[in-house]
Parts: sequence; C-alpha cells; structure tokens
Amino acid sequence: MKKKSKKKEAFLPEDYVFDIQVGEEECTIVTHALPHADEVGISLILDVVGRRESEKIVEFFTQFAPNKVLKIGIGGGRWDEHSSPYVDDKKLGESAISLFARDMGIQDSPEWRNVLNFINLNDTKGSRNARDIATLLNVMNFQNPYNPDSSVNWFLDGLRVKFYLDNDNKDFTIDRIKEVMQSNDIESFDCCCADFKGFEDWYRRGDMAFANHKKMLEFAKRKIKVLQRKKEVYTDKVKCKGKTYFLASIIEKKNGSEVFQKTENYRAGVALRRACKPDLMMVKNAFGHLMVSMSKRLPRNYRRNIVSILRVLEREKKKNNGSNFRQNSTFKQLGQGGVVREAEEWFYHEDLGMIFNGTLTHPGIKKTALDFSEIIKGIKIGLENPLKSICEKECTKRKCNLYKFGLSDCRRARFNLMKEREMVKN
Repeated sequence: MKKKSKKKEAFLPEDYVFDIQVGEEECTIVTHALPHADEVGISLILDVVGRRESEKIVEFFTQFAPNKVLKIGIGGGRWDEHSSPYVDDKKLGESAISLFARDMGIQDSPEWRNVLNFINLNDTKGSRNARDIATLLNVMNFQNPYNPDSSVNWFLDGLRVKFYLDNDNKDFTIDRIKEVMQSNDIESFDCCCADFKGFEDWYRRGDMAFANHKKMLEFAKRKIKVLQRKKEVYTDKVKCKGKTYFLASIIEKKNGSEVFQKTENYRAGVALRRACKPDLMMVKNAFGHLMVSMSKRLPRNYRRNIVSILRVLEREKKKNNGSNFRQNSTFKQLGQGGVVREAEEWFYHEDLGMIFNGTLTHPGIKKTALDFSEIIKGIKIGLENPLKSICEKECTKRKCNLYKFGLSDCRRARFNLMKEREMVKN
C-alpha cells in the first residue's frame, strides 16, 4: 500500500521589492506581496517627477529617504495607510499613493487629479468597474500569485498610457486604454515596460484575466452547491432587537469538531454570499488566511463590537499561552480600523466592513489562535448585544464577563448612568 505524500504548505513571499531609476537617482521600493494599484502607482510618480524635476527628487530623498529605500504600504511608516487610525488620524480614508502624493506636493495638481482619484477610490472603497486596470491588477495577482512582476508591468503600461496620452479622461478600463493605444503610435511610445509587446497583446492579457475571473465564479458557485449537499456550508441566524442576521461559512469536520475549510478558489466568498445571502460570512483561503466580511445591513456599532470582541479574545488566548505584552488599547480603539498592538493578527478595513487575519498581500501575519467555535461565539455576542435590563440601572463592570469587550450598548449604558449621577449631585 502506497504511503500518501504530505501536501506541501502553500508559500508566498512577504515583501515585493523592486529597483527604479528616478532621474539620476536609483532607489528601491519595498512593499507587500502582490502589490495593489496604490503601491505600484507610486513608481509612476517617481518616474514622471524624476524626469522633469531632478532637484525636487534630490530634496525629497534627502528629507524622507536618505538611504534611497522607500517602504510603501508596510512598516507603519509615512506611506503605510494600514497602520492604526488612532495612531495617526491623518491616514483615515487615505491610500499609500495619496499619502505619497502629499509629500511629493502633487496632491492638488490638475495633471494628477484623475490618476490619484481613480487609484485612491479603488483602494479605499473597492472596485468600481471589473474591467478597470486597478481591479484587473488584483485579479491577475489572485490568478498568478507567484509572478507579480508580469502583472505589475502590465498595470504600469496601462497607467502610463492614461497619464501621458489620455489624461483628461476618467475611464481606466482596458477597453478605453486599447482605444487610446490604437489611436496613437504606441510602438514608439518610450514609457512602456521592457516586456510590452504591443497593444493587442496588452489588451488580450487584461481581457483574458477578466474572462477567467468570471469562470472562477461559475466554478465557485457549482462548488458551493456541492458543499451544501455535503453539509459543509455552515449557516446560522441571530436575532436582536426585532431583526434577524444571518451567518455563513465553509467548514469541514476534523477530529469531531467543525473547522474552517480552506478554499482553493479565490471567488468562493462571492459565491457563498450569492448562495446564502449572509449578513456576515467567514472564508479561509488556500493559504490559511481568514476573512470576516460584514454587510452594511449590520449597524456600524455591531461591526465594531465584533472587531473588538475578536481582538479581546485573541489577546486573552495569547495571554493564556504565556505571551507577555502590555494592554494599551481603550475600548474605543479596540473597535477602530487598522490594527491594535496587542492583537495584530486582526486588521479591520472599516470602509469595506472586512476583518482580515492575513491576506495574500500580507501572508506573514500570524494566524489566529482562535478556533471556529470561539470565533462564532464571539461574533454572536457582538450581534446579540446582550444588554440586560439591570445594566441600565447598575453596571458591575469587571464582575461582568462582557465588560472586557467594551460593547457599544454597555458603554452607552455606563455613560447614561454617569450623567444621571451627575444630575443628582447637582
């Protein structure tokens, strides 16, 4: 009998590093794996400003990066929008490229307006058009995560064409860019990447990525139906204040317990949402990263409750496992976007209503120590908002097992009690 070979763990590099010539200067850009448009687009800024204003580039490097190494979207530095908003409120609603443009002094430039708005909105609010180049860059990264150079160069070719040849137009789809390439002598355009093979090849690659993106969704929808028949799709509902909220996830049984099932298809989450229409769903990708997606139907304070609870549970689990750290986040901070220091496993993208325990772009994030049942229990607490009538009259604080979570209703009740006591005193 043949012995089954152990399946190798999927692996992605943690950082994406590339060198760029900026005027007479050379610099290195370090960003996260499978970079987004807001990180990649910064190389266009450096290229354009470097060609036109060499003195400005020298001053920029002297002030912000004397070692000629730019960390973009990582490390919690000037151009990392992922750092906690409560550490730097100026980063709220910003992307890496908007932060960088501000330091370069081009944030209000009419010439850069369309490029910056397009990339910033795509990064902070999500895709606006499935055929635009920022969305297709992400699609290409999902479809071929081990060769990001090809996807990055493809995106930069399209972005350069838009900036130099179609600056006043706000359409960043591959169809518009193909028209611009066709109507110009693109073969003699000296700003494309070295692997550019003409507009037809460029368009074909984008169109193929889009077509495969649609196919992946059809495969995922069929897979969900199979999983439902096998009872490997978890569904549940929670009632609170006259409303019912629905949960969904893809699971499997291991050693008699339910666990999150890894999904090979990156569109499994979309297929699960369409099949079950949940208000909150949990999906684990092929690399073991967990995503919790919350719909806008959930009140904002409920979403923040869930984020806060997951972080507190993670913090407690680490403390029980012997980790030594200092608790320094307030109740308000525990529910805010970004990360908190004592629970860096969980990143909250508040605009999109998504909580991430690692992603393809940040594969080095430590996996959560919480299991399926602990996460479900925490989420239900956040949705039920289990405030008792006695809490409106007296808060027992640390004697209550819910106090540590800083639930919005609990904090509101304590605030009202404090106001009542002040009124009695006066």
